[in-house]
Amino acid sequence: RKFPNVNGAIFQFDLLQTNPKIEKMEMDGPQIFHPHGIYLYENLLEKYLFVVNHLTEKLSTIDEFKIVGKKLKLYKRYSSPLLKDPNDIYAISKNQFYVTNFSQHNILFFNGKNWLIAYKPIYYANG
Repeated sequence: RKFPNVNGAIFQFDLLQTNPKIEKMEMDGPQIFHPHGIYLYENLLEKYLFVVNHLTEKLSTIDEFKIVGKKLKLYKRYSSPLLKDPNDIYAISKNQFYVTNFSQHNILFFNGKNWLIAYKPIYYANG
């Protein structure tokens, strides 16, 4: 958020390699990208990366990318008036997740259709 004109990126490397090579992942997605918390969700067939994206100082989204090879393809973008200052995310399926909401002192849950306050108050909801 300190550099609004600079977009962020997602990098990958293989921890099983002796000397892993850090590679920037190609992205088919948002024009404005300021990533914060991330979570990798995998099922037997697919991989999805959930990313807290701070578009502006006052507007954030949860961007879900499908991982195809070494490329991130924007799958869905989630937003809500309840999402004030998201920090970290934990996905339980490809369309359900929890997100910490730092300044609101709560944890939100998206159940695939609706946003709910899952827990409050929780101070310093950093993830």
